[in-house]
Amino acid sequence: MSRWHLVDAWRARLRALQPEVGLSPEGARYALSTALDAWDDLPRHMRRKHPGHTVLVCASTVFTAPLEWAAVVLVRGGRVTLKAPRARAGWFAE
Repeated sequence: MSRWHLVDAWRARLRALQPEVGLSPEGARYALSTALDAWDDLPRHMRRKHPGHTVLVCASTVFTAPLEWAAVVLVRGGRVTLKAPRARAGWFAE
């Protein structure tokens, strides 16, 4: 069963955040927007087989890296655990 509507709602919530990740506010916003825009192609992945559970380890220096992978697994019906870096744990929890 597709969960695209839930993933798209998550994307909307992420767009509303102002990440504080050591970049300028403009740079962080650009990085986040670029990562979230890449999700536009995700619906075409919905028919592929998915892993039941995926754990993604997140780097503190590339905060957007796990987002697209998490979305791919979620839209295909899988479950995701994000292992956030200590310095950014609060941002990933929002």
